[in-house]
Amino acid sequence: MESDLKLKNIMVGSFSFKVNHSLETKNYGDIDISIRPVARFKEGSISEGLLELKVTLFDEDFVKNNKPFYIDMTVFSEFEDDTITEEPNIFDRYYANIISMTYPYIRSYISSVTGLFGISSVNIPAINVFKLLQELQEND
Repeated sequence: MESDLKLKNIMVGSFSFKVNHSLETKNYGDIDISIRPVARFKEGSISEGLLELKVTLFDEDFVKNNKPFYIDMTVFSEFEDDTITEEPNIFDRYYANIISMTYPYIRSYISSVTGLFGISSVNIPAINVFKLLQELQEND
């Protein structure tokens, strides 16, 4: 089945990276990861939207908690389905797909950038988007 959902644009909104210089940065162990999606409609449209996907690895207390680094990244992706003229809107129809399409860009960016920063490349795990959405709904 072909989808009318289109990724129009994706860009990094912010990126923060800090290293704990008192620890070896070659073996990270389990990476603590937080993923927070926020959906916004383009003004006056139910067929166009912006996803803000914030990903945090470890937390701001990474040094105190003996973690190797801290990454806080926000990516914005714009989507549209110009066939939508009535409810359900773009996010009701495609929210999980939109997250699934955006997340690999974050994985790739983090892997590339961390390698360029002089530490071993960080490869964050793939996610089960349906499980993520269920957990977010239960915690809200």
